[in-house]
Amino acid sequence: MRSLLFRVLTLSMVGMGTLPAARAIPEAEALEKLRVIPVHLLVDAKGVPFPIPRNQSLLLPLYLDRQRAVAELRQVRTRYPSLRVELATLPLSEANGIVAGLKKDLKPGYTLSAPVVPRRQDLDMAATLLRQQGLADRQIRQGLTVPVFYARPFLTTSTPQGERGLLFLSYEDLRNALARQSGSPARRVEVADITAVLRRLTRTPQDLFVFHAPQAGGASKRERQAPPPPPPL
Repeated sequence: MRSLLFRVLTLSMVGMGTLPAARAIPEAEALEKLRVIPVHLLVDAKGVPFPIPRNQSLLLPLYLDRQRAVAELRQVRTRYPSLRVELATLPLSEANGIVAGLKKDLKPGYTLSAPVVPRRQDLDMAATLLRQQGLADRQIRQGLTVPVFYARPFLTTSTPQGERGLLFLSYEDLRNALARQSGSPARRVEVADITAVLRRLTRTPQDLFVFHAPQAGGASKRERQAPPPPPPL
């Protein structure tokens, strides 16, 4: 019998059936789970996000990789030497809220795009895992924007609400967490797109998952060796 985790996280593009309509948590609460994920973005001297102008389109990348954000900062400073542009780090949930506000204030005819930019190595690993599952490169390009990694059986963490399965935006963080497990059952690493993950989180009958917070030195929050029993299907 497939676990609920598998049903929740499988990419929508593989033709999975519709899940029950009952919502475990509101969409806003699901997005708030992203608060533990830091993103790096360009801001002006007043700390206001600095979208990169491209004709009538504005681009505000939200980088998961600080090194890529620093490289972008250097390019913008070269292009606009008279402007003071800095780098800021915000929780992803907060950055999403700021972007929503910026879009409301856009002048007519302008558009703003604020993609979350994953680490290149995570995209490469996600593509490798999905190819192993039988997906074609075209399907991967169309369905994968930001990869979310997880283990089956999944790693869990203790929260005030109880045990929750861990979702990782960093493959390296997941591998480090798995390496610290001793005497635990064999686990398989799988991946899904963040859009599909968030959609499933709001369509399952229980609140079961949290995102892993990246920590310096690869430290992790109290992963447990044994997964809790799965909820009834």
